[in-house]
Amino acid sequence: MSTTPKKSPKHGAQKTPSTKSAKKQAAKERAAKARAGKAAKAHTEAHETPKAVHKEEKKADAVVAAAATPSKAKSPAKHSGKHAKGAKKHRKHKRVPSLSAQVHKVLKQVHPSMTISGRAMNEVCDFLRDMFTKIGMEAQKLARASKKHTVQGHDVQSAIRLILPGELAKHGVSEGTRAVTKYNAHATGTKNSKVSMGTKTGLQFRVRPLRTYLKGNNRVSTSAAVYLAAIGEYLCAELLELSGDAAKDHKRVRISARHVSLAVQKDAELRRLLNHVSLNGVVPSEILTLKAMKAMKAAEKAAASAKHAHNKASGKHGKHGKHSK
Repeated sequence: MSTTPKKSPKHGAQKTPSTKSAKKQAAKERAAKARAGKAAKAHTEAHETPKAVHKEEKKADAVVAAAATPSKAKSPAKHSGKHAKGAKKHRKHKRVPSLSAQVHKVLKQVHPSMTISGRAMNEVCDFLRDMFTKIGMEAQKLARASKKHTVQGHDVQSAIRLILPGELAKHGVSEGTRAVTKYNAHATGTKNSKVSMGTKTGLQFRVRPLRTYLKGNNRVSTSAAVYLAAIGEYLCAELLELSGDAAKDHKRVRISARHVSLAVQKDAELRRLLNHVSLNGVVPSEILTLKAMKAMKAAEKAAASAKHAHNKASGKHGKHGKHSK
């Protein structure tokens, strides 16, 4: 039995010219399809770009309209910076130093067992701020008159002598000089030690916040601020001591606004200093006038009633005299 040998696929039938041409044709078709796809893609992009540009313009118009109209929505991140264009600049207000804590400390030194009401505390703080403002303005004027750019302690001392009357100015200058001397001695003795300003000066009032009353367009020396704090503490102690005495006269342990007004009324120098200042709704210089007018009206009324009673009695006696005749 004879068998014919099978040919392997590698060594099988050879490629004919027809198969080669078919493959070339298929490659040409694929290249043509690729070119057609690229052309179609470019055509679609060319037709869609105006639409995209139109959408972007719409978005930009919406952002501008939202920025123009007041709304609670946040502005875009690129316009939310500190130096953004069109942002409103808020004016910084000067901070007024609080004096309530210092006044309370001084009260505990003068009258340890007494307290003070809120209205009385407000009146004492307003009195001190008014004094600080007056002394600071006068000290700035004196510094400008002497052609200096720094407010010194002697400027504050001269301002105190010009503003405060009589014994208030004398004792105020002595208190200020003592505080400045103590501060200078402590500063020269211990330069590198970290000690608070209250320990250096021996004052209850804070020194640094009071620079705002002296500053203006000038520089302020530390001695001037210490001087101002010392005179403020002295005036506060004087007013609180008199107010506490007035409260004790009325058998009270709490200082009210009325007691502050009575303290100013009783002291001649405080009454002269606060002649045009309203305390507790009544000007202290007018309280005595009102009381005098009230007493005068009561005396006139009593005199009129006595005269009327006398006339009535004399009329009755006259009638009895006629009947007797």
